[in-house]
Amino acid sequence: MGIEEILIEHYKQEGLEEGMEKGMEEGLGKGMEEGRKQKDLTFATNLIISTDFDDDKIANLVGVNLSFVQHLRQEILSH
Repeated sequence: MGIEEILIEHYKQEGLEEGMEKGMEEGLGKGMEEGRKQKDLTFATNLIISTDFDDDKIANLVGVNLSFVQHLRQEILSH
C-alpha cells in the first residue's frame, strides 16, 4: 500500500469519526428537545385537568406560549 492509499484511508476514517460524532450530537439534541416537549405537554395537560388555573397561568407555569395551552385545552375538551 502506497502513501497515497494510506492517506486516503486515514482521511476516510477521520471523516467517518467526525460524521459519527456530529450525528450523535445532533441526535442527542433532538432527543432532549423531544423529551422537553413531552414534559411540557404532560405538565400542561395535568394542570388543565387537575386545576382551575386559566390558560395564561398554565402557560406561565409550564413556560410555553398561550396558544399552546389554548390548543391543548381544546383537544382535551373535545375528547
